Amino acid sequence: MLEEIRESVLKYQTFYKGLKDNAKEIRESLLANKYSLFEESQNIQKITKDNNVTVCAVDSGFFSDSFTGLDFAYVKTAGSYFNYQNGKLTNYKRDIRYRDKNIYFSDYPLQKDEIHKFVSIKRIRDELKSLKNIVKDYTPELLLIDGPVLPQPVDRPLNNSKLYHDYKGMIVNFVELYDICKSQDTKLVGCVEDSRAASFLDLIKEKNDRINDTLFLDLVLNKGEALSFFKIFSTDSNIINQDLEEFGKFEFFASYLKPNEDYPLRIETLSKDFSNIRNKICFLAGHFKEYAFPTPLIDADKQAKLNNKEVETIRTLIEKEFIKFKIKKLRRNRRV
Repeated sequence: MLEEIRESVLKYQTFYKGLKDNAKEIRESLLANKYSLFEESQNIQKITKDNNVTVCAVDSGFFSDSFTGLDFAYVKTAGSYFNYQNGKLTNYKRDIRYRDKNIYFSDYPLQKDEIHKFVSIKRIRDELKSLKNIVKDYTPELLLIDGPVLPQPVDRPLNNSKLYHDYKGMIVNFVELYDICKSQDTKLVGCVEDSRAASFLDLIKEKNDRINDTLFLDLVLNKGEALSFFKIFSTDSNIINQDLEEFGKFEFFASYLKPNEDYPLRIETLSKDFSNIRNKICFLAGHFKEYAFPTPLIDADKQAKLNNKEVETIRTLIEKEFIKFKIKKLRRNRRV
């Protein structure tokens, strides 16, 4: 077993060395501004951290379970408010009255591939509701969401699925949030903690199925640098764009930032105020030496996180009610 591990590591080291050489060539091309599909004139941007910012963030915690013929999801959302002036936190509010706890039951038996979509749609819709209310009441400069700033193909059910109506409701919720952020001059920013996207590699015509943007750009960017913003476009997202275009024309942009020693952080936005967003996010995500993620989102995540006692309490309450009707959990969940 140990020999197999060592052999795999050595193979990867060889691959990684070749990847570093490739990344060096790409970096030289980026520094020479040889790629024209970016939204800014410089392909690689120097980071100038802006430590004056008012920001709100929302995140959610959840768990799901299944009975025979019935699925449910428990979702808890929470939000945080931060106001920094000259790098100092001058105002902070946790759990800004949008903490919400909901239990959602499926109205019909879900197929295996639908359970993830059911849970994800419910969770995202709760987050979007909280984000919309926060913008109305606080009008922050930045509004942060944990994850992409637009719906993802993995969450889209088939048009004939019973989940499709709920999915369309989620699309409407996204559009409502886009509109209110625009009217309040708030920049909506999605922060993707561990991105698996390959949109940058697609942009520069780099074909390698063994890597993604995050791994490759870690070799391209130095600390204190960011990739210029580029339009989010891929074959996978075309159907999502079509769903959104029913409500208007939207442009989405992405970038990767390296404010510290961690892997680059992918951010997404609808705003073209690129420099302002980049510099403020780099300040918010650069508080730790080797962990690049905005502090307000870390705070919201801690508030929304479910503890074991909370999960077991909800699960026990549900089981007690359903067992009265002799509705059992799935066999695989009843094994000792």
